[in-house]
Amino acid sequence: MSVIEGKHPQTSQADRGRQRATMLEIQRRLIAHLEAGRTTDFAPAPYQVAARVFTDPARLDAERRELFLKLPMLAAFTSDMPNPGDVVVFEAAGPSILLARGRDGQVRAFLNRCRHRAAKLTKGCSTARVLTCPFHGWSYDLEGRLVGLPGEAAFADLDRATLGLTSVPVAEWCGLIFVKAHPGDEEIDVEGYLGPLAAELRQLDIAHTTPVRKHRIDLKANWKFAQDTFFEGYHFATVHPQTIAQTAISNVMVHDQFGPHQRVMMASQGWLDYVGHPEQEWRTPPYEGIHLIFPNTIFYSGHADRFAGSDADRQIFGCWRSFPGATPGESFTLMATYRPKDADEPEDIAFYEQVSDFIMKVVETEDYSLCAEAQANLESGPPDAPIVFGRNECANQAIHQRIAEAVGDDS
Repeated sequence: MSVIEGKHPQTSQADRGRQRATMLEIQRRLIAHLEAGRTTDFAPAPYQVAARVFTDPARLDAERRELFLKLPMLAAFTSDMPNPGDVVVFEAAGPSILLARGRDGQVRAFLNRCRHRAAKLTKGCSTARVLTCPFHGWSYDLEGRLVGLPGEAAFADLDRATLGLTSVPVAEWCGLIFVKAHPGDEEIDVEGYLGPLAAELRQLDIAHTTPVRKHRIDLKANWKFAQDTFFEGYHFATVHPQTIAQTAISNVMVHDQFGPHQRVMMASQGWLDYVGHPEQEWRTPPYEGIHLIFPNTIFYSGHADRFAGSDADRQIFGCWRSFPGATPGESFTLMATYRPKDADEPEDIAFYEQVSDFIMKVVETEDYSLCAEAQANLESGPPDAPIVFGRNECANQAIHQRIAEAVGDDS
């Protein structure tokens, strides 16, 4: 069963006004931190977690069960499969799930498993009118019904109507497609799950984006270690002195919570020029924010020119999803960038490709290399040795607290 809620909303004048008002308020808070001597949002106290949170197989099993198999997972953007017949396979959360847009325009999701002998029907992304099993040729339409059964006489005692594909909960909302990684026909209430974060995401017109680049990074570190790097700017000056720190100020950040979901934003170097000046003289960029759709989806909406030294106010959208690997010390990140559909001139496309490549290179070579080294140290040390998050790492604190609550672990 598919639930479609506002698949292709146009950005309204009200949404555009809301984006500007939201960004101006974020800018005010960050410039106030700059005026106060480069302060930052603080949590009430430092927070510690045991090393085993990153190394214990039992903790990882609990995270898989309570987070990745039960909660809504972002499986794709609408722009990844915009047309009837488009098929996408999503298997990062556990079971292999097939998403198919039917002739009626609805997205449905099924276990990617033939009902005959459990072979995968398809891999990756494709366009199809029917889904044919490569093992024995059983075929299904995009609604999941069994429509082709070679040697049907051998199965005469079976009711074909009961041999359709196994449904998985799915919902399409404002350009984003969510699934729950288990069989079932339950509806996913996306807005209910997102809570107040829904209004922040709805204003962004995500449905009218198109993919730029997609990349997978395999990492010898826990999935939470990878995710933590995106939610604090404390490391910018030391890890990114020649890249991110050229445009973003280290350790100056604002943090907002939306239930289990989070948003952070860091101050731009250029905003130092606004200190002591009335806000009428400020230049407010398009809306920027690093959002966590709990538990593992990082959605960045921002000023692409922040990464390329331009003043054109071009928006870029990044989606970075961290998933557990086979062991606590392994994970992978699915990184994708998107641009507005109307930024389709050759020079626009080349610009967005350049920015996308820059972001992916920084994450892989600067952030993740340190994560792997730290993970190795954790695995060789005492399992209860604490990992410390300072008051300035308030978003990381909130994320780990929410994960601990979800899995029933107070470490």
